[in-house]
Amino acid sequence: MNLLEIFNSLSIPENSEKNFLFGVVVPGYPDFRIAVNSNGNPVLLLKVEINQSEKVIQLRNFRFKNFKIEHNKECKIQNNEVTEIHLFTIITFTGENIKLQNLFLKFSETLIKECYNQSEVVGFLNKYIEIFQTFSAPARKHIQGLWSELFLINNAKNPSVLLKYWHSFPEERYDFNAHNEKIEVKSTNVFRRIHTFSAEQLFFKSEELIIVASIFIKEAYDGLNIIDLIDSIASKVDGEFGLVNKLYTLVFKTLGNDLENEFLLDIRYDQNIAKTSLRFYNIRNIQKIDRQCIPREVTDVKYKSDLTEINEFKFDEMDQYGSLLNSL
Repeated sequence: MNLLEIFNSLSIPENSEKNFLFGVVVPGYPDFRIAVNSNGNPVLLLKVEINQSEKVIQLRNFRFKNFKIEHNKECKIQNNEVTEIHLFTIITFTGENIKLQNLFLKFSETLIKECYNQSEVVGFLNKYIEIFQTFSAPARKHIQGLWSELFLINNAKNPSVLLKYWHSFPEERYDFNAHNEKIEVKSTNVFRRIHTFSAEQLFFKSEELIIVASIFIKEAYDGLNIIDLIDSIASKVDGEFGLVNKLYTLVFKTLGNDLENEFLLDIRYDQNIAKTSLRFYNIRNIQKIDRQCIPREVTDVKYKSDLTEINEFKFDEMDQYGSLLNSL
């Protein structure tokens, strides 16, 4: 299933009648339709049976900056000479950003694979309603940092494990957290391993193994952008719908309004420089300000530490470590 290809094959209807669409059945999923409205926007529809509609008549409709979700709406869908009139749950992309539109279609593929009826679609959308709300929120992390995290996932031996332990919220202390094993990704474009840490990141418990992944990145016209990395990761974990959902959810949460900025979404970094420069360091060896030197009244302390002279973390020096580090 490739909704983007299917959508691009559809003609925009000249009929401006409300709820009139050109569309087709999604191959392999007879209750779903992918369509285009008179504005040229993609529309995902789920056919609703009458008995289902009666049970969920009180479902809320939602309208966001770039999306709207409507339940139990009658639509007329034309496919060549055949016209279908039925009740549907309808998810319409209303924005103008093509890259964001393509993300919507990829996200819709995940929804289709995971849901088989209206109640499941409603549950899916309720669970991920936060995704749509983030489009009105400010971006919470620099795109360089997100690119670096996605790069590490994409280049791992087992991307599924890294996705599993990827933070649920961009504000969490470490980027990957598997109980006593943790990874924090740091990137720099000045080609010196001087990274900014929060004081809390450099404090650790005796039983914890915390690794810093240090990456050099450089913009390159023929490099990879955020969308490229998302597509690559999604293809590697294809079929693991929960992980694909997590991937899209965290990207949406992290970028917020920057999802509408085509310039930012198309920033490309050289994957070869990133790959050859990737180094790992045990956080125990990083120079830090002692906890006792920071007054309790002083919070949110951040500072830079130079990793240049620190010995790299060698995985073969450990007899045994867990699934997170084994997946790198």
